[in-house]
Amino acid sequence: MEVVFSEHADGKYLVMDCEFTGLHAFKHGLTQLAAVVVSEELESKAVFNEYVLPPKDVELVPEAMEISGLDIDFLASKGLVYEKLCSKFIDFISENFKEKPVVIGQFLPADYSFLDKIFTNYLGKDTNLQFFEDILSRNFIDTKSLANILNLKAETNDKLKIFESTSLSKPGGLKDTLNIPLDKYKAHDALEDCLANLELLKKMLNLFELSKNSV
Repeated sequence: MEVVFSEHADGKYLVMDCEFTGLHAFKHGLTQLAAVVVSEELESKAVFNEYVLPPKDVELVPEAMEISGLDIDFLASKGLVYEKLCSKFIDFISENFKEKPVVIGQFLPADYSFLDKIFTNYLGKDTNLQFFEDILSRNFIDTKSLANILNLKAETNDKLKIFESTSLSKPGGLKDTLNIPLDKYKAHDALEDCLANLELLKKMLNLFELSKNSV
């Protein structure tokens, strides 16, 4: 089996975010997966947003569940099981891209580690699909890394770093520093974080342009 991309799609980038029951991919699980298809001109084209019911053997960390505001009863009534999530996400990707998209997010290694494990265990075993080789690109743009690059550039030019924190939503973090009201997008909701990251990326591109012109 292979992912069949659409030759008529106009998606170039995929802004993606996940919520988890904890921070470790081998013992914790996925509770929400959201993604926004973005054109080459950075315009939103389509949205994917699904709550997820993790398997019963997944550990639920109370602090993680409290941060996302999700509980197991809600996920049991609204969430997709992993197999259904994988199939639905692949359909979404194939319908909206001509080839594997470049992914945009915040601290994407965490999202990638969970999704790679889930797609391998719950879809790949039956279809031979591989997460990176067949579904998503290894090329990604991480707003946390971009913030660190901008801080590095400032400090190596004897200037104050731009971001006190590379967190998306903490005071002194990316939204706060770039004048996006902290309540404009709900923190720790996967879709809201996708929308925040897309707005942040546009603002950060302007910062890179300004920093290039100031050197």
